[in-house]
Amino acid sequence: MVVCPASVLVNWTREIEARSALRVMVLHGPDRHYAFADRKGRDGVGVTTFGALRGFPAPGGGEVGLLVVDEAHSEKNPKAKRSPTVGLWAER
Repeated sequence: MVVCPASVLVNWTREIEARSALRVMVLHGPDRHYAFADRKGRDGVGVTTFGALRGFPAPGGGEVGLLVVDEAHSEKNPKAKRSPTVGLWAER
């Protein structure tokens, strides 16, 4: 799964499609919860934003084989709303 700022979500999607054979699932926008549920158990790369990640159920384990956090340096601030969420996903 890739977590990135909304401003580069399309770039991540394009780059994954152009440089791999992996299926890309955008987990953002009004259908993000449906797309997130549909992604479970499927191979591929989910691409989402920090804000959307906060709305997904906490991972129980095994949902994500690899977590890529673009702009991860911003997670150093423990007061930021997204820091605990990213930390929870990174633990799994």
